[in-house]
Amino acid sequence: MIIRLRKLRNDRDLSQHQLAVLCDMTVPNLQKYEYGKMKSIPFVTLERLCNVLNCKPGDLIDMNS
Repeated sequence: MIIRLRKLRNDRDLSQHQLAVLCDMTVPNLQKYEYGKMKSIPFVTLERLCNVLNCKPGDLIDMNS
């Protein structure tokens, strides 16, 4: 599983801090998702990220890798 969070965040010109604030999460937790240090993403977190980044879960997560 590959998470494309950094690419989507950069495409929208958001810093890690900005995205963390918009998603009501800490920067260290956001970094863990970006760097692939988390083994899973809670549905509520996935929903927040998708809403803020205006994307679908399939845009954010690649299950084929």
